[in-house]
Amino acid sequence: MHKGIFLIILKNAFVQRSNINLKGALIVKNNIKILTFWALISSLFLGAASANANTQKNVFFLSLKDAEKNFSIKSKNILEKKADAKAALFKAQAQKNLSLPQLNFESSYKYISEIPQVDMGIKQIDMGDNNNYSFGVSASWLLWDDKQIKKAYMSLLALSKAKETIANLTQKIELFKLRVAYYKTQVAIEECHLLKKSLDLAKRQNQDITKNYISGACSKLDKLNSDRSVANYKLDYTQSLANFSSAFFDLLNVMETTETFKEEETPVPYNLDENGKEIELDSISDTIKNFNFEDIKFSPQKNLEVVSLGYVQESLKLAYESQKSQDSMQIKLYAKSSYDYPNGPITEDVHQNIVGVSASFPLWDWQINKKLEFEKKQKAKAAQYRKEKKRIEVTKTWEKVQTQIRQSKKQIEVAKDAITLSEKVANLGFDAYKNGKITFVELEEANLKLLKAKVQHLKINAKLLSQMALLETMSY
Repeated sequence: MHKGIFLIILKNAFVQRSNINLKGALIVKNNIKILTFWALISSLFLGAASANANTQKNVFFLSLKDAEKNFSIKSKNILEKKADAKAALFKAQAQKNLSLPQLNFESSYKYISEIPQVDMGIKQIDMGDNNNYSFGVSASWLLWDDKQIKKAYMSLLALSKAKETIANLTQKIELFKLRVAYYKTQVAIEECHLLKKSLDLAKRQNQDITKNYISGACSKLDKLNSDRSVANYKLDYTQSLANFSSAFFDLLNVMETTETFKEEETPVPYNLDENGKEIELDSISDTIKNFNFEDIKFSPQKNLEVVSLGYVQESLKLAYESQKSQDSMQIKLYAKSSYDYPNGPITEDVHQNIVGVSASFPLWDWQINKKLEFEKKQKAKAAQYRKEKKRIEVTKTWEKVQTQIRQSKKQIEVAKDAITLSEKVANLGFDAYKNGKITFVELEEANLKLLKAKVQHLKINAKLLSQMALLETMSY
């Protein structure tokens, strides 16, 4: 496309050149200038297109939002807790159905070798047959148990709610772990970029110092110090790449991903001109900006850990009441319709219907049930104490983290001022060194302080994100 534009302009220029006259010389000159301009633009576009075609990068981009979305669906720990909660609910529903009428099919068979006989004087009459069988349908219904089954059901239902709350809490905790791992990887990436910039600056300064050393404008000690500075920055930079790899694989491990990397696809931070698969995450500044800190709400009573322990306490209290009900009378209704053989002394089938009521009341069991009652009562008290302790803990932790967040925000402002001042000193430092006003050691110290201020600012931002994520975990 760009070549076509270039040829059209070239053609128009030479068509206009055919009408040369005194004034035409100026036109030709202008056309040549235009031609030269467009030729330059065309070469730039063609060069850029060629460069873009030849340097397509293998980039793996992962936003925090996508990581959280996929993790919530796939996390085995979260799925495990949700399955536990469903299992507990099914168990509670099964307990509830024990109070409903139970319908069963019953059958039996037995063989008797000796048939009982009755002596009627004239002869002996068999009272049955060798073969005996019965089959039919029976039904039973618990009419009264002093709400034992109902309270046991309510106890299991409260326990299922506790497990459901734990599942929700687990999701928050696992997401918190994911976010912390993501923040650490963000810090590792940006630290790599900072050290790369410091290394490049040290190399440029080393080139100037080398020239000055050759010309005799600086000492051999300055040259050696400069070489050492470059070597140290290289070491720090390669270490930062190793730290990034460790943080990134920790993130993948938390995400439980099956993503694999070949040897030639070693993960490296994006836009560092390193060989491997480039990894790009959200920037820390964007992550802080997108964090909805104002939406976080807290109440000790609504904290998921406290709520879960509250359900456990309720479950144990109801279990105690259900156990206590076992000391009361139970009344059952029973009915059966069956075909029996033989019909007493008559060797034929008979259709038999039975209806009955039974009542039972425990008189003495060596206080086994009473001690089980005490056990559940004490467990309920223990759960209450744990809930109260957890309520105090989460309240203090909330206040502590809020204080830390305020301090982190102040530290960020101080770090920004330190970076501004360190940049001014570092920018003036090299010129001062070239003019002989400071030593190379002082120049290197200025550069290191700037790097330290930037890294510290970066880590404080990551710490602030982790603190806000922890508050979100504690919210309701």
